[in-house]
Amino acid sequence: MELPWVIIVTGPPCTGKTSLGKRLAHHNIRFNRLGEQYRFYPLQVFCRAEPAVILQRFIARAASSERHPGHVDHLTLEEVRRSLENDEFTALDIGGQVITVDTTDFAKIDYGQILRLLRQAVTKPVAS
Repeated sequence: MELPWVIIVTGPPCTGKTSLGKRLAHHNIRFNRLGEQYRFYPLQVFCRAEPAVILQRFIARAASSERHPGHVDHLTLEEVRRSLENDEFTALDIGGQVITVDTTDFAKIDYGQILRLLRQAVTKPVAS
C-alpha cells in the first residue's frame, strides 16, 4: 500500500515559510486532509537563511503594525538570537524527505526548481 504524501514547510522565524507556502499553493499542489487515523509519508520543505538576515527580518516584523501583538515578538527576540547562534533551528526529525531552501535573498529563490523537486518526490511510490 502506498502512503499519501504530506508536504510540510518548516524553518526558523522570518525565513519565508508563509510566502513560500502561498507561492507553491498557486501551482496546484494538492495537500491531503489529515486525520489522526491516517498514515502518511512526510516531505518537508525546510526554509533557512543567514542568521543576520533572520534577525533583521524578525525585528522588522515585530515592529510592523501588521503583526498581531499576541505574538509577543518583542519578548522572544533574545531567545531567537540565542537559537540562531546555537544553530538550533533544524528540519523536523519526522523522517521522510527534506528539501532545504535558502531564503536569504528572496529574489534568488528558484521556485521552479522547488516545484520540480516536489513533483519528483511525490511521484515516487513509498511503501507503508
